[in-house]
Amino acid sequence: MKNITREQIGMIAVLILVGIFGWLYLFLPKINYVMAKNIEIVDMEQKLQTAYAMTSPEQLRKTKLEFEQVKNRLAEYDKRLPKGKQVDLILKELSELANKSEIDFISIYPLPPETQKIYSYLPFDIEFHCEYPELSTFFRNLQQVTRLVNTDTILIQKDKSEDLELPNVMVRLKVRAYAINEGVVLNEL
Repeated sequence: MKNITREQIGMIAVLILVGIFGWLYLFLPKINYVMAKNIEIVDMEQKLQTAYAMTSPEQLRKTKLEFEQVKNRLAEYDKRLPKGKQVDLILKELSELANKSEIDFISIYPLPPETQKIYSYLPFDIEFHCEYPELSTFFRNLQQVTRLVNTDTILIQKDKSEDLELPNVMVRLKVRAYAINEGVVLNEL
C-alpha cells in the first residue's frame, strides 16, 4: 500500500463529513416526509375501513331501524304535544282523570306558563284527599293521558281527618303539561 499523507487523510475526513452532512440535510428530511405520508396513508385506510363497515348491509339495516324508531317516537310526541297552550282543555282532561281514578280535587289551578324555544310547559298545582289505591290509579292514568304530562313535585301526607275508616292521604302535586309553541313543526326539526 502506498503511504497516505496527512493531507489525503484530511481530505478523506472532509469528504466523509460532507457526506454525513449532505445525508442529514438532503435525505433525512425526505425520509421524515415519507414516514409522515405513510402515517397519513394508514390513517386514511382506517377511515376507509370504518366507512365500509358503516355501509355494510347489516349496519344499514340497523341504521334504518334506529331511524324508524326515532321517527315513530317523534310521531308519538307530535300527537301528545298539541299546538298552543289550551289551559281549559288541560284542566278538563285532568278533572276527567281524577273522576276516572275516583278522586275529588280540593283545588287545581294553573300557574304561569314557561316558554322554551320549541315548547312551553304549563304547570298546575293540584291538591286532593284519597286512599292509596286511588292514588296509584291516578298516577297510572296520568301516564296514559293524551297530552305529555310530567310530575314535578309530589307531597303525600297522612290525612288528619279522624272520622275515616281507611287510611287516607292528602296529596299535593305540581304537574306540567307540555305544548308545542305556535309555528313549530316537529317533523321539520
